[in-house]
Amino acid sequence: TTLPLWNGIGIVRTGDAKRIRASSWQLVPVSAALKARVRSPVADLATGIIGEDGLTYSIDDALRTKLEFKLDEFIKSHDDASIFQDPVTEDVAPSYSCAVPLNVSLSRIIKRLTSLSGKSKKCFYRSFDSLLSDLTMIMDNCLLYNSPDSFVSKKAVEIIPELKN
Repeated sequence: TTLPLWNGIGIVRTGDAKRIRASSWQLVPVSAALKARVRSPVADLATGIIGEDGLTYSIDDALRTKLEFKLDEFIKSHDDASIFQDPVTEDVAPSYSCAVPLNVSLSRIIKRLTSLSGKSKKCFYRSFDSLLSDLTMIMDNCLLYNSPDSFVSKKAVEIIPELKN
C-alpha cells in the first residue's frame, strides 16, 4: 500500500500568472464552476461556495449545521460508533502513527465542522466530499492498522458506510 505524500496542488492562473495553493477538495471542473457562478443554491450547498478564482472555500453554514447535528445524533444512537469517537493513541495501538499518516476520528470531524477559522470564519470543510473523505479515512486507517478480520475493522466496514449515507 502506498501512502499519499501530497498536501496540496500549486496552480498558476492564466492571465495574471497569480500562484494559488489549493487542496484537492477545492478543485472543481470548469463547467461546475461556471454553473455555480449563476449562484444555484443547490450547487452552493453541495459543492461549497465558489470564489472568484473558481475554487471552493467552505460549505454553506446551513449544511454545516445540519451535518453537525446528524453526526452527533448518529454517534448517540449507535453504541459502536464510540470506537471511532476519539483519536487513536499509541497507548491503545502501539506504532499507530507509523502505520497511519493522518489520525482522523469522529471528534476531529465534529471539531472541524464546528471550528470556524480565519478572517472569513469559514468551516474547515470546503465541500461535502471533503467531509466524506475524512469519514472514509477513518475506515481506511482502521483497515490499514488492524487485521481485516478484527472486531474493530468489521465495525468500521459496517458503521462508516452507514454514517456516510
